[in-house]
Amino acid sequence: MKDPTKLQEKLVSLLKKSKLKVGFSLSRPLNDLEFREIAWVVQDYVARNTDSHECEMLADWLDSYQFYAKGSKGG
Repeated sequence: MKDPTKLQEKLVSLLKKSKLKVGFSLSRPLNDLEFREIAWVVQDYVARNTDSHECEMLADWLDSYQFYAKGSKGG
């Protein structure tokens, strides 16, 4: 996923159904640092809750974020 807006929309949708709270306002566009910090929180949550369907979906988002982050760095 190369579009940060779509990445953020997907995250918002997932968090509505999740117990995870990221501690950032998702009502405005996130910057790269905020995305990175949220990804760290999601990664930690997924690692601690590996057996839930919710975490599979969050892990998919994390994969999308990592693809986005790699693409935005040009490498």
